[in-house]
Amino acid sequence: MSRILRENFTKKIYQNIVLELKSINIFGEKGIGKSRFINDLLTLIQDDIKVVHLDIRSVRNSYDKFINQIKQQLDINEDITLSQLLGDFDNNYNNSLLILDNFEELYKDNADSKYNFDFFNELNSFKNRDSCSLIIISSRNYTHHKFYNNNKFSTSPLDLPVMEIVPLTLEDIEAELRDKCDIDIKYDKLANMIIGNKQIYNFIRFIIREIEFKRYDSNANLYMNYEAFKEQFHKENNIPFIDKMVAYVIRHFKEIIDFFKYTINILSKKSDKNS
Repeated sequence: MSRILRENFTKKIYQNIVLELKSINIFGEKGIGKSRFINDLLTLIQDDIKVVHLDIRSVRNSYDKFINQIKQQLDINEDITLSQLLGDFDNNYNNSLLILDNFEELYKDNADSKYNFDFFNELNSFKNRDSCSLIIISSRNYTHHKFYNNNKFSTSPLDLPVMEIVPLTLEDIEAELRDKCDIDIKYDKLANMIIGNKQIYNFIRFIIREIEFKRYDSNANLYMNYEAFKEQFHKENNIPFIDKMVAYVIRHFKEIIDFFKYTINILSKKSDKNS
């Protein structure tokens, strides 16, 4: 079994949500490792829980494809409605877990119109069953989306508690680098450089890939290679300048605070001399 990235958080969700057959919407910004969290969570789930896991990105344009992917995972061949399908999912297994990743894809302009009020109502009915659990992963809280229903503006009936995924710690980052890289570098220092970056998990994966394919300067120091990694990653992912500045402030927050304290102290001493 590969190591779990957010170990405490993932085990907490497993124990308090999955085993208790509860439902939740877990959200977090793009690129921080939400899909990795789901993959880690799946490694903990035992055979007594039947899991259906869908990436909404792959079925956004086709409601029928959404239905067919669930049918495939449940070995169902006949043509049935979503209500019947989710009913069979519940009735045919002792415990049922439906995981929908990248849920925000349903709200893009080219999503199938069948992802409507009734669709969300079926999901809500499913998660209310005694032996069923629904986990939605999204970039923000999408559980109460607004709809036009019967020519009236209404709110999605899907009602879920919401939890933001926890940030990666320095220990998480360092452990991931050590686990995936095989060169002799100071991983603790590299982790300190990485923390605070936008799309942090994607950035870590990018650095691991660059190291794996030896796309770094062996004659340069760690910081110079890191800056080269960051510049290329930002270029490939169109990360704006303001996000780079935020990342810099987070990484050097203590030094910035110490500098301000030092400056205030100097100014205070000068003021005392002049008074």
